[in-house]
Amino acid sequence: VEDLLTMGDRCVKAMPEALVPSPVFASLFECACFGSLVEHQQASHALLLFVENSILLGVRNPKRDLLRPHIESAMAKGGQMLVNNIVAGMAGQLPTTVLISRTDGSLEMALDAVCQFIQSDEQLRAVLQTALKSQGCAHVNTALASWFVEGVLSSSHSASSRFSDYSRIIEQFSDRARLRLNRKV
Repeated sequence: VEDLLTMGDRCVKAMPEALVPSPVFASLFECACFGSLVEHQQASHALLLFVENSILLGVRNPKRDLLRPHIESAMAKGGQMLVNNIVAGMAGQLPTTVLISRTDGSLEMALDAVCQFIQSDEQLRAVLQTALKSQGCAHVNTALASWFVEGVLSSSHSASSRFSDYSRIIEQFSDRARLRLNRKV
């Protein structure tokens, strides 16, 4: 898994115009969505880095107009599952070693890529709320879920301190959700 997704990530970076429009990309992205709760540190980092870089092609790449429809198609098939798994991982379903990283793939960076890709606050709110209602977040109460959604949305609009606010929200949500999870076990 790790080698496959590392290779996929390298292809996304080196030759996105060849990979993304191909059926291989859609299958690889779907595989990453399914596997996004893998509890293997190196595999998780490779998977999350592939997801992050793939999604950001539709945001930052000079040829994003060509690539974005293919990424949207892949997100339509597995995007909600991916976000469900990312948020569940943050809430305690994955170890904290994949929560935050500035160099390897992380849950924080993968969710940030999703937030940048989804252009509508209303759609992002709905995706996050659905994720917080998934089985992996059953221990997250309504108040914490609402705080998290509003925090992610407001940090995406704060240009100067956007990423520091976002990181703080992710860390606090994870800490609070993990405390609730430990109390329920």
